[in-house]
Amino acid sequence: MAFLYPSFLWALAAIAIPIVLHLIQLRRAKRVEFSNVKFIQVSKDLTASQRNLKELLILAARILFITFLVLAFAQPFLPASETVRPIDSSQVTIALDNSLSMQNLHAEDDLTLLTVAADQAKKVLDIFPSTTAISINTNSNYNRAVTMGTNDAVNELDQLSHSTRPFVSQQVMSASQVAAEHVFLFSDFQKSYFEPSLLSRVDSNRVYHLVPLKAAGTSNVFVDSVYLADEFVRPGTEGTLYVRLYNAGDKTIADCPVKLVIDNVQLATLSIDLPPKQITETAINFTIRGEGSKRAWVEVEDYPVEFDNLYYFVLQPSGRLSITEISGNEASPLQRLYQNEPLFQIQRFSPNNIDYAVSIVLTLSYFRG
Repeated sequence: MAFLYPSFLWALAAIAIPIVLHLIQLRRAKRVEFSNVKFIQVSKDLTASQRNLKELLILAARILFITFLVLAFAQPFLPASETVRPIDSSQVTIALDNSLSMQNLHAEDDLTLLTVAADQAKKVLDIFPSTTAISINTNSNYNRAVTMGTNDAVNELDQLSHSTRPFVSQQVMSASQVAAEHVFLFSDFQKSYFEPSLLSRVDSNRVYHLVPLKAAGTSNVFVDSVYLADEFVRPGTEGTLYVRLYNAGDKTIADCPVKLVIDNVQLATLSIDLPPKQITETAINFTIRGEGSKRAWVEVEDYPVEFDNLYYFVLQPSGRLSITEISGNEASPLQRLYQNEPLFQIQRFSPNNIDYAVSIVLTLSYFRG
């Protein structure tokens, strides 16, 4: 054990004061009054036993009080092992999680977690001298970040944006560095990406400062899936697209805007109420024009987590289906069924006059004479 201010230990000599007072008190004669001779011995033994115990406890309390008071001023501490290198404050690493989950709002400020993390990182830079080499590590450049001055580091923090790459705690906390340093790690520490077991395997030559950022709450809406009501996509004909939306938050979202865009043209929009923690399905009617595949997406307006607000898919208009009927009846029910449907191209052959050279899909019907 070592002391920050060992000179205060000289004050332990004050322990002699209560000891001297105790010895002086023992020499003082005490008068014992009694009313009957037969009670003299009993009264003497009982009084001496109680007095001695009380005086010893008072003496011990005074000695302990003086001892702890002196130790409080001397400030004892346990020195670190001599084999550990001293921490080098000339190099500092700011490891900042800029994954998409950092789009959530902070619990105390009306700012995103990434903005709050960048502001707190700037305050950390003010602690160290201007000659300190700063390294800014994010999800995109961990283990490849260059060192820079304080002013350049502040500019780097101001230009941070969200990354689609997830936060990988293992690479950030186990990255090999030449010099000992301070590592400040800013993140929301999601369970799926942060491994607490890494804390037992970190480099002892570094000092790690974990700075957790708490979000105000989980509020996120995304498109779970889409599907068509009809198996065929018919150009020029109204179709129905079913959209399944999931509200991952804890509160109901009222009037959530939903849009359908096909070939950069918004064809439909609606508002829907989304209960918490469940999937809500809605139908959107649309009509596509022209031939060829159509790039489409469903868009929801959900702030602040916006990376999953778009759901992309492709609509491929169905080509005309050729149906061939072999029948001797020119007005068969199959003719009446498909003649008003533009998607189908029907042709009829009599049993005695079939063109086998035509590449067609044959639909056989019962022959009626």
